[in-house]
Amino acid sequence: MCINGFMRFLFVIVVSNLVLGCDGSSNEEGGVCPTVVEPAFFVQVYDQSTQARIDCQATVTLLTPTSEIVEENLTEYGTCEDLGDSEIGLGWQSGLYDVRVEAEGYEEWYQQDVEVTETGVPCNQPITVHLHIEMVPLTN
Repeated sequence: MCINGFMRFLFVIVVSNLVLGCDGSSNEEGGVCPTVVEPAFFVQVYDQSTQARIDCQATVTLLTPTSEIVEENLTEYGTCEDLGDSEIGLGWQSGLYDVRVEAEGYEEWYQQDVEVTETGVPCNQPITVHLHIEMVPLTN
């Protein structure tokens, strides 16, 4: 059985959420932790001039709050048509991130110190930041 890129993405998110979640256990304050952990970011990448989705040709690099470099090649999630209106979830903790997006034929997009805050209750989950990134096409 073949799983296309988008379905593989959903599988990774679901499995990661189950592994990283608290599975309904109690936290230090006696509250119940949710069984699903939200990603730090939801990302959608567009061509600035046409507003067409170009996630399928982009690479996102995160410098995480723990100084880990995470590179996600979005071409692995299938075609842009497969993505539809979906968002791609990245990162799993609160803090400051540096975000870089690259796509062939476009200027690099970079934002430093993108802050992901926490809910604070009951398990300090990240409050997801939605990034709608518009890439500028290179001119000849």
